[in-house]
Amino acid sequence: MLTAGQYLVLNRIFEGKITYLTNEIDKGLDKLAIARDLDTVAQKIKYYDEVLTQSARNYVFTQKESWKNRYTATEPLLDADISKAIDSGSDFDMGIFSQIDEANLALVDLELNSIELVDEKKISEALAILEGSQYKDYKHLYSQGLNHYLEVKSQENTRAFNKLEKTMGQEINKLGDLVFNIVLFQSIFLGIFTALVALIVFFAYLISRQKGSLL
Repeated sequence: MLTAGQYLVLNRIFEGKITYLTNEIDKGLDKLAIARDLDTVAQKIKYYDEVLTQSARNYVFTQKESWKNRYTATEPLLDADISKAIDSGSDFDMGIFSQIDEANLALVDLELNSIELVDEKKISEALAILEGSQYKDYKHLYSQGLNHYLEVKSQENTRAFNKLEKTMGQEINKLGDLVFNIVLFQSIFLGIFTALVALIVFFAYLISRQKGSLL
């Protein structure tokens, strides 16, 4: 049976556990939120690259200004998101996205050269750039780096979520034990208190009857 002092200690431990669990959940969710935001940026980087590639190739084949305009409008968006990923990520993120940035700059340079050749009506030369080995090599480096990042981050996010889930489970089990002991103490205390009250009432009744018989 718990003493009053032990009950107070348990209650303080319970409050401390609640605070610890809340902080751990907040930190874990913050990390997952940051990772999610960066993953969103990475997906946009992948999408914008596909848009640029498609726009450049379609401009070569159709010579329609709409594809050139689409390329011109999208290129700054890709550059901004790559810079954001480099600035806001970890050392690993910075390394990966710096490599992607180098490949992207080379690709943009080749694509702009191709667009200029189209404007000069040199269609075959423009197509040769986009189908050349140099362009394909940079595309490979770009996609390889991005896919590697997404794969690694997916694994990290899974581990982080599992760790958070495990921590929550362990702490909740500990809280369950504390709650059981606290409730047990309260039940015992309530039982003792009720018995004492009943005993006091009983003695008061006996004294009252004894006093009545003496009068």
